[in-house]
Amino acid sequence: MRMSDPSSAVEIGRVDAILEAVSFSAEQFMKVNNWELAIQQMLERLGRAAHVSRVYVFQDEMGADGILYSSQKYEWDAEGIKPQINNVELQNIPLRYRYPRWEEALKNGQPVLCIVKDLPESEQELLVAQDIKSIAIFPILVEHLHWGHIGFDDCMIEHQWSLAEMEALKAAAGIFGAAIERKRAEAALQEKNTQLAILSHQLVEIQETERRFIALELHDEIGQALTGIRLTLELGMQLPDLEETRVKIAQALKMVDALTGHVKDISHMLRPNLLDDLGLLPALLWLFENFSSQTQIQVSIQHVGISDRRFKPEVEITVYRVVQEALTNIARHSGADCAVVKTWANSHVIGVQIEDKGKGFNLNDMMIAKKAIGLTGIRERVRWLGGTMNIESSPDAGTRITAEIPLDSGSIFDCERR
Repeated sequence: MRMSDPSSAVEIGRVDAILEAVSFSAEQFMKVNNWELAIQQMLERLGRAAHVSRVYVFQDEMGADGILYSSQKYEWDAEGIKPQINNVELQNIPLRYRYPRWEEALKNGQPVLCIVKDLPESEQELLVAQDIKSIAIFPILVEHLHWGHIGFDDCMIEHQWSLAEMEALKAAAGIFGAAIERKRAEAALQEKNTQLAILSHQLVEIQETERRFIALELHDEIGQALTGIRLTLELGMQLPDLEETRVKIAQALKMVDALTGHVKDISHMLRPNLLDDLGLLPALLWLFENFSSQTQIQVSIQHVGISDRRFKPEVEITVYRVVQEALTNIARHSGADCAVVKTWANSHVIGVQIEDKGKGFNLNDMMIAKKAIGLTGIRERVRWLGGTMNIESSPDAGTRITAEIPLDSGSIFDCERR
């Protein structure tokens, strides 16, 4: 294709105008909150600077069949030029079949510049229907990957692009790609902020639930037990017979012993001493024994690499809480009569998996209904340590929860015998 003389004053002026439009667009994308408005302003400034009839943006998406489909998203038209933004023919264009040469060039980061009458008839049809005489298309890259393209139509003349003009328009495509990257980053940040707000609210709810439970335990169990002890001792003090007094005191001692055991249970539930003193495996074994005695649900454990080993306190308590929350859900909701817990660790990672064959549930429904606050809480605890947690469940198919937490060189130390 013949290129015009880049030294001509007209072309130099046109290149300067395009670069000015590119600069304006970059500034607008940084300042304007309405991203859609910024795009329209950018296309208009570019179109007028380049003296073309139409400027537009297409987004390309890979279909399930592995074919790249291109759809028009934005457009600016000069006065007297028929808009094509609502043209259904410009949606879901299979580039491989309609414009295979164009697809190859764009995917390789190369522009497409052509005079329409010089194209094969198969490529002319859609362009002629839009009164296009010449066309220039430049790929848009987002995070170094092909996203789509920006195009320039001339419906008046067979436009010959100079090298300088092509470089200027290529810069425009680059600015557009950077703007999309910024939009994605802002959307991701907004999503993270939303998740953080939801999580903060859920954590407050969890704290309040725990406080309510502790308050009820103190009032109903410990408070009543202390009241009973006081009454028993008062009665004992009023008895004239020494033997009857001893019986009342013995009853009070039994109540004290029961109360002491109950306080220990609450203490272990809030923060198991075994975890601090002996480590993860003994704490889990105590948890399983206590859980089975209270619920009649049998728990079997398979473990590799955690015997006689200690991990960082935050790692041990997180694994413990994952297991504790999973077992609590099994007792409350699954209807299962047994559960299997697997734990493993090497020099790089520690993992735990809890599985039951109970009722199961639809995870999406649970999340939408905000009925999985406990699971959300422990998932975030795992994430804070750089780990991952996966929940697999469906109605009547049971539930499997798997969590893995990375270990650095300072996360493991030999269990000290005392």
